[in-house]
Amino acid sequence: MKEKYFVIILALMVASTVVAVGFVLWSNRDLPAQTLAKIQKEANPCLGLSANPGEVSCEDALAKALELYPGEVNSAQLAITRFQEGLQGEPKDVEIWLVDINLENPIETPAGAMERVTVGVDPTSALEPFIEQFFPTAL
Repeated sequence: MKEKYFVIILALMVASTVVAVGFVLWSNRDLPAQTLAKIQKEANPCLGLSANPGEVSCEDALAKALELYPGEVNSAQLAITRFQEGLQGEPKDVEIWLVDINLENPIETPAGAMERVTVGVDPTSALEPFIEQFFPTAL
């Protein structure tokens, strides 16, 4: 009689495990496309980004930014910003790679330690001149 109950309990445990696994698989069958895209973008910040032929690629911009400011890349984007050379220069719109980095070693400033920076790389410059400015961002 005990063997019969043991077999029934074992069968119920197997059946409940199969149902639980099936439910988990069924509930995750349709990961939203945005969630999947976000996961892929975190793994590769340059996913879907490209420069014009002959210009600095996103990957090269990341490499140069990380060479100057080692850390972990949060994001990269190709943006348009206003740039003025010197005090008398005419402001103009410039396309630029913006690379957001969490720094390995914070930069000490009069306002305190900066743990995160956004670095700009000119895509038309073959990495020189590199725009030697960084923009502090709030954590």
